[in-house]
Amino acid sequence: MNMLSLQRIGRASALAGALMTVAFASSLPALAQGTLRIAMTSSDIPLPNGQTDQGAEGMRFMGYQVFEPLITMISPRPTSR
Repeated sequence: MNMLSLQRIGRASALAGALMTVAFASSLPALAQGTLRIAMTSSDIPLPNGQTDQGAEGMRFMGYQVFEPLITMISPRPTSR
């Protein structure tokens, strides 16, 4: 083997090692924990009839508002007595 092929092998193995390191580091689970904040712009606030005032994409494409499950999940549920 000549010196040029050894240099190519060295560079290729260094590149492979760097790629494996990046792949391993990116596969680690995210450890960040905190508050998830969800916001709507004022143009996305629904009208009294249930549809948003700009295009009503939620009704048009999915049949319900995109933020509806978030609101029902957060809203307090009545207690049974």
